[in-house]
Amino acid sequence: MNQLFSLTSVPIDRMKVAFKGKFIKANTFESIVVKLKENDTLTLIGTAEEHQVKVPTKEVRFKEDLTDQERAEIFKDTVAVGDLPAGLVNLGNTC
Repeated sequence: MNQLFSLTSVPIDRMKVAFKGKFIKANTFESIVVKLKENDTLTLIGTAEEHQVKVPTKEVRFKEDLTDQERAEIFKDTVAVGDLPAGLVNLGNTC
């Protein structure tokens, strides 16, 4: 049941599992899992816990939004300006 919790976020105390039309008790669950065959189906009924969305603590800054000075400071260890290949920088779906 712990694996079902990790996959679905349904707490074990709110979880009802059915196999072949009958609900399985928590104490017999492990013995049923051992007997499962490849195409057997378990039905899980329960309400999942709400996932807490973590708010980023650091502001997201994109390369295109940086000033020339900030960009030079961040990318100073990459390649020298003379070593850059000729051509355009692809920014994604801009065409």
